[in-house]
Amino acid sequence: MPAVLRIAPFFVAAALGCEGPTGTTAFDLAKARSLWHRNGFDFYELITLQECFCGFTGTVRISVVDGVAGSAIDLVTGERVPVDVLRIGTVEDVFQTIEFYLEQGGTVDVSFDDRLGYPVTGRLDLPDHSDAGFHFEVLSLEPSLSEPL
Repeated sequence: MPAVLRIAPFFVAAALGCEGPTGTTAFDLAKARSLWHRNGFDFYELITLQECFCGFTGTVRISVVDGVAGSAIDLVTGERVPVDVLRIGTVEDVFQTIEFYLEQGGTVDVSFDDRLGYPVTGRLDLPDHSDAGFHFEVLSLEPSLSEPL
């Protein structure tokens, strides 16, 4: 009987959706993504800090037009950054990146904006990878209901 009592908390935690070391769950992601989509912003400007050994690292201002990253400027150098080298170009890119890490069993710790639903900060790591993972911060997001003039 004592063996059953030692195992039972594991099954209770699993049934309740406990994710162990992962701070963000698929439910958290779905809830935030739904809030973002409900707001319907396809035109916005965001400033992100991206840290990764897998591409661009730095602070960049990105203009999103009709849901697509149109241009990006490195805020330190003032130079254009090709959007295809960014890990994050749009809010949807952030959601997809978080989803990927969750699906791979990675450690995902993300905070979301309570009002608009977009991810604000995140530390994402995959198991058995020697790199430092991917870390981001959305420093600013300015939505618009229509294309800028």
